[in-house]
Amino acid sequence: MEKLIDSTNGEYSRVFDYHLELIRSKPGSTVAVTLDPDEHENNVFERMYVCLDG
Repeated sequence: MEKLIDSTNGEYSRVFDYHLELIRSKPGSTVAVTLDPDEHENNVFERMYVCLDG
């Protein structure tokens, strides 16, 4: 179990890079990233909303 958990560390560390790339490559799109409000010490990814412009 420890090996499985260690393999997911940093899995979401690039979520803001994905956000910026979506905005850059598809102008007019809406992208929102939400972090877990209960985690004050670390930025913990909670959800991501994407609506691509037509």
